[in-house]
Amino acid sequence: MPLFREIVEMLEFDRYGDAEAYKLGKQIEQALGPHRPAELAELRFNTGLDHSGDPALWIWAFLTDEVSENDETFLKAARRLRGILDPIARRVAPDRWPYLAFRPITEPVEAVEAR
Repeated sequence: MPLFREIVEMLEFDRYGDAEAYKLGKQIEQALGPHRPAELAELRFNTGLDHSGDPALWIWAFLTDEVSENDETFLKAARRLRGILDPIARRVAPDRWPYLAFRPITEPVEAVEAR
């Protein structure tokens, strides 16, 4: 049972909406690699069809408390991260439109899941 629990924890089901999101999310995180920006606290992923019926990839980037303290630093970090994440997402999943959203790490998870 402890080994099974470790496997389930490694899969991080709370961060990935489905199997495709898991695969693409892991590839995106791997592409970020050792150059992962310090202001990026966590990423969450989901896949599906967007409002027009086209394949999409939703990425929620949670920013650290430090850059979320005021609007100016938050928006500056979000713009910088968009410039990093968008090209990676397009390269990893060229058949899916990437939708990026930025949130402070302190925002309740329920607020993100409801979207």
